Order: sequence, then structure tokens, then C-alpha cells
Amino acid sequence: MQQILNLLKKPKIKVIGLISGTSADGIDTVLVEINKKNLKVKELLFRTFLYPEKLKQQILQLSTVSNPDLDEVCRLNFVLGEYFSDAALRLLKGSKYKIRNVDLIGSHGQTIRHLPKLTEFFGKKIRGTFQIAEPSVIAKKTKVITVADFRPADIAVGGEGAPLVPYPHFLLFADSKKGTAILNIGGIANFSAWSKKSSKIIAFDTGPGNMLSDFLMKKLFKKDFDRNGGVALSGKVNLALLKWSLEHSYFTRRPPKSSGREEFGENFAGKFLQQAQKLRVSQTDIITTAGELTVQAVFLAYLKFIQPKFKVEKFLLTGGGEKNLYFKKRLNEMLKPVKVKSVNIKGLNPDSLEAVCFALLGYLTILGRPGNLASATGGKPTILGKICLP
Repeated sequence: MQQILNLLKKPKIKVIGLISGTSADGIDTVLVEINKKNLKVKELLFRTFLYPEKLKQQILQLSTVSNPDLDEVCRLNFVLGEYFSDAALRLLKGSKYKIRNVDLIGSHGQTIRHLPKLTEFFGKKIRGTFQIAEPSVIAKKTKVITVADFRPADIAVGGEGAPLVPYPHFLLFADSKKGTAILNIGGIANFSAWSKKSSKIIAFDTGPGNMLSDFLMKKLFKKDFDRNGGVALSGKVNLALLKWSLEHSYFTRRPPKSSGREEFGENFAGKFLQQAQKLRVSQTDIITTAGELTVQAVFLAYLKFIQPKFKVEKFLLTGGGEKNLYFKKRLNEMLKPVKVKSVNIKGLNPDSLEAVCFALLGYLTILGRPGNLASATGGKPTILGKICLP
């Protein structure tokens, strides 16, 4: 406990943030300095460490099968703890920073199951979420206090466990002069938005981000993703396929709501592809229509849940989708006169932002401050995460 008390005395601390998203490409690893007084964040180092291809496929397989092998999940939890530890140490290699200079690690881990729907189970109504990459391994291997497993605490107080980045978004991007929306397009796309007059934040998952397109690019073009949205830009939207896709019940559900691979992963993508083949849609147009589904889901959510409440004057884009020129083009067309800009205009890297958010959430836990928002997850404000000592 003395180690935690020592952290509380410091006016500034150095924190490593770790996360692997729903695409399971690798571990985003960032080192930041956080000012205790105002929670201002300065990014110092950032790298992404890709998973070996066989490990990535194992993660994706265990994330999609309905009855994963428990032995394999157990081993994967510990092996990812090793990989996350290695990522933290490799980030600092060759830099002026040493692991002894790091005060804290905030690790989101790797989600392999997210079940936000309230379900009756053995006489109790419960939700569930499961992130792995054993934090005890990270703490012991790096010899740094590690905060991890943030989502279960929100579920324990009535929330869906996601999205958790909205409060960090507000801390990083709050602007008293303009209504602001942050759109994060990772595997799943999610909104954080607030008016210039209020700190009340609207936040929710809009639906598929890159996840659907990534699956289809692999299936149809043997590529991991649509680089810069080039394939989507070269095709046309098939309106019948788009209409069929938008009939998914998730899009009409009111916030707070969250989603994941269970809703828009391989099962949905397989049905999307079957429907496309039934309609005789070309391979290129399938990718364009998948991209259009992402932006239409964002736009419809914006019209229904954000625009009626306040005017958005600043619209910032982050996540892997920030590089997708199709997303940028269509969002700018639909949202004008509001211009969609990258978060990097604020000096923050769209690739590292989620890892930065979990570094910040880890520090909030140490400070004894809530990291979730009732308006985002539906859960009462609470302190998130579990603290593992070196």
C-alpha cells in the first residue's frame, strides 16, 4: 500500500497505457505524463506491437466460438499477460526512459467476450464482459503497479461495461466554446459528445466500425483491411444490401448501449456476405456498402440521439478509421457544414488515443475517482479496475 501512497504524493506521474482492440491486431502501447492538479496529459512515446499471426487467429477464434475451450482461454490469459509485459518494456527500449521511471500501468487487456444484454441466469439478471491479459503477470514482470480489468466494476453497478473512453475524452478535449463530438472508429464505432453549456456527456456505440470491412477484405481480397479506404472509394453502394443491413435491431436501440464482436463480428459478416451474394453484388461494391453501413449507422445515431439535444460545432475523428478516406469523405458530406477533423489537430495521436484513455483511467483509479459515466454505460459512477502490486 505504501507504493500507492507514494504515487498520490507526486505532482506528475508517468503512466503506460496498454490496449488491444476488437480487431486483435496487436498491442497499442503509450507512455504519458499526467499532471495530478489538472489531469493534463502529455504523450511521450507510442508504439504498436503486432501479435504473431497464429496468436491473433487464436484470439479471434476464442472470441467468436460459442463454447471456447476453457484450458485455451486460461493459457491465453497468461500468455497475453506476457505479451503485454513485453510491450511495456519494449516501448522504452532505446529511449531515455527506463521502466524504473514508470509509476503506473493502465491495461485494458484483450476483450474476448462482451455480453451487455441483461439476461436471467440462475435466478439473477446479469450482464457480462471478459478481458484477458493477466494484470498480475504485467505487474510482476515490469515491477510496476498495474490497474486493469476496468469494465466489470461498471457492470457491477448496473452498467453495460462500455464505452469507457467518454470521460477521458471529455478530460482531454473539453471546450467551453463549442459543442463537441468525438467519433472513435475502431472495430466498433463509438461516440462521445457534449454541449458547450454542459458537462453532461452523451456516449454510446453506434455499431460496426472497421470490423465488418476487415472481415470482408480478408474473405474477398485476402487483405487484412481496406488500406486508406481505397477499395471502398472505388465501388458503389448497393442500396438493397444497405437497407437490409440497417434493419438490424441494434440501430434503433436507445442509449446507453454497447456492442462488440458478438453483435457485428463473424456471424453478422457471414450473413452480410450471403445477402450480398444473393443480390449479386460485386466484391468491390460489397466493401463500399460495408463502409457505408458504418457511416450511415454513425449519421443516423447522430441525428437521432445527439443533434436534437445540442448543436455540434467541433467533430473529431479518431481510431484506425481515421485513416479511412471513404469514412472521412462520406462523414463530411453528411455532416456539413460541420467539418470532420482528426484528433491530431489537438496534438493527440488517433492511433494512441485509446491507450492514452486507459492510462488516464488507471490514474483515476489510483486517485479514488470514478472513471465511468451513467450517461454512457448506464452504471452509477464508480471507481473502476483492479490494482495489482509488483
